[in-house]
Amino acid sequence: MRRLVLAIALTALPFAGAAQAPVPPPVAQGPTLRAAVDQVVVDVVVTDAAGKVVTGLTAADFEVRERDRVQTVTTFDEVSVPAEPRPLGQKAPNPGDVRSNARVRDARVFILVLDDANVSIDLTPVVHRAARYFLHRYVQPGDLVSVVTTTGLGDTRQEPTEDLALIEGAIERFAGHGSDVTSMASAQRAIAANANRNADPMKVRRTSTTLIDDGSVDDKDDVADEARERARLTLRTLETAATSFIDVPGRRKTLIFFSSGSPIAAINNEFTDLRARVLAAAARANATIYALDPVGLDHPTAFDARGIEQPAGSLDPQQTQRSRNMNLAVSGIMQQRRLMAASMLRNLSEGTGGTASIDTTNLSTALDRIADESGHYYMLGYVSTDTRRDGRYRKIDVRLKRPGLLVRARHGYAAPDDEADRKAQAKTKAGGPQSGPLAELIRRPIATAGLPLRVHAVALPALTDNVCVVVELGAEGLTFETRGDERTNVVDVAIVPVTAGGEVMPAVDAHADLIVPAAQAELMRARGLRLVRRTTLAPGRYQLRVAARESAGGTSGAVIYDLAVPEPRGLQMSALLVSSGAAGRVPSSARDELIETALGGRPPTTARVFGDDDVLSAYAELVDVGASTSRDIELTTIIRDAEGRRLLRSPQPKANAGRPAGASFAYVVDLPLKTLAPGHYTLRVEARADGLRVPLAREVAFDVRNTTP
Repeated sequence: MRRLVLAIALTALPFAGAAQAPVPPPVAQGPTLRAAVDQVVVDVVVTDAAGKVVTGLTAADFEVRERDRVQTVTTFDEVSVPAEPRPLGQKAPNPGDVRSNARVRDARVFILVLDDANVSIDLTPVVHRAARYFLHRYVQPGDLVSVVTTTGLGDTRQEPTEDLALIEGAIERFAGHGSDVTSMASAQRAIAANANRNADPMKVRRTSTTLIDDGSVDDKDDVADEARERARLTLRTLETAATSFIDVPGRRKTLIFFSSGSPIAAINNEFTDLRARVLAAAARANATIYALDPVGLDHPTAFDARGIEQPAGSLDPQQTQRSRNMNLAVSGIMQQRRLMAASMLRNLSEGTGGTASIDTTNLSTALDRIADESGHYYMLGYVSTDTRRDGRYRKIDVRLKRPGLLVRARHGYAAPDDEADRKAQAKTKAGGPQSGPLAELIRRPIATAGLPLRVHAVALPALTDNVCVVVELGAEGLTFETRGDERTNVVDVAIVPVTAGGEVMPAVDAHADLIVPAAQAELMRARGLRLVRRTTLAPGRYQLRVAARESAGGTSGAVIYDLAVPEPRGLQMSALLVSSGAAGRVPSSARDELIETALGGRPPTTARVFGDDDVLSAYAELVDVGASTSRDIELTTIIRDAEGRRLLRSPQPKANAGRPAGASFAYVVDLPLKTLAPGHYTLRVEARADGLRVPLAREVAFDVRNTTP
């Protein structure tokens, strides 16, 4: 193992005395409303005549009616999570390598539903641009974003994450697979399909509604079957996307739906139930749908940009009447299809309290509205006067007593359903990672506040036990019971990997049965508790759902961590595990002796703020997979300040000297912090080898604070 001790001279730090510790951002006000078992919670957005969000309203300003009966608003909360748009071209900051549940209540949730079943391939770049624009301009640190597609093709799915690089990668993998039902060619095929009827095209235009659906009057036609399947995929995806957030209480979910819509889903009775299920799922999950039509974002209107509708005087005089009728019929079918597709988008959006942006090129206005409304809204709660628990959909109407203001809220909700609840509970009785006291937390796709947690996970280049997970329970998080002279508590931790495809894998459990003297209990309360566990995961992308519960106080919490396990190929370097002299002050229940030995007897930590009297240690494992002959590997350690200025560059040539070809080796860097002024820094380790065009690089950001009284 190679160990490097770095020393930075004070002369290497320009203006070191003027460096300041970073100022923490102001804490936004997150939602505090909590729904009772039978309480209906409704998100309400209020805007003025200019479309600006209205603040400062009270419960007395609202009236809620359910089936025309006035309901009593029993709980009320004005939610404000303000966020300034970033300048164009500026990306969101990297969230760092540690995840916590410290600011869960401030986070907003965005679900990007990319309808590749109904977006044509030529509109794919439009969706890319619009989604990236929203991502980089409006999504703030701590916000959670997920990506799903209707077909599931192209490895586009991304579980909720605050790592926007992962979201951008999922967006880039999106490609539309839909056929454009509003195109001239599609409409012409519809007319041709009716040629055997010898019908006048104008009569077809006036009387045929099936042509609007799918381009065929034959219900068994392949085109009709495909159109129906695309519609089913779209509505089921929306329902699933909303349903996946039902277990996340007390916050608004914004579902941004990029779709050209489906005419058949708007008018065919077969889809009435599916549309209702989408609205019911959105109501249960407190999700609002905003539809963005890429046709409208890409073209001034649905028709003139494609040269479809032609003035009557522009027709060639030599054309036969039948040809002129054909052109008008084609244009009419396209227009009717477009209207039906737009109707689907509007109904789904407005039914959940959102809006649909159709036939408009003003992209910034539509996305501004989404960002503003997700950052400021009202949550109204009431207990329905209808006590039946039949699972039926109930219409509601939210009104505002102040004139001149516009109120938007969802149009209904699904009543509690005892039978459905019994079936759901039965599914969890068989055991497994989604049963037991942590089941509810594990099912949630986002972090949960409560017991303070910090998590760091690293994929190591090993065949087994190749993932190391560091879990730290924060200070003041534990509660102990008194048993004579001792203090007791039980801490249960579950680490559940979820694949990129959404498959929930078996849990890795950690159990800490704490029976300690009073002084040790006070130490754990003041400094927290650390658990380090290993597991084995195959190459791929994962989301680790880490949930913890302590029995004495009954407090629980959860954190979501994104992890990539690389394919065993070529030169590999793990992410950096970090420790310091102060890390050992936090008591450990489950330890990793190998890593602690490599770190000089100190445990890995999730801390990223250190005193200037401490020593920071960073540990990485490397391996040249499959190498039959040894090639020299040079490791370079670099320290940069908050402005990106390089303070130190220390190369270590032949870092793998003496190691057999293809064998793994460890690299540890010790950095005394006494020469660093208070401020923000980045430690970077680069690996170079013959045949490697771009060096491997791993970074960890950290802060140094002044410990002098």
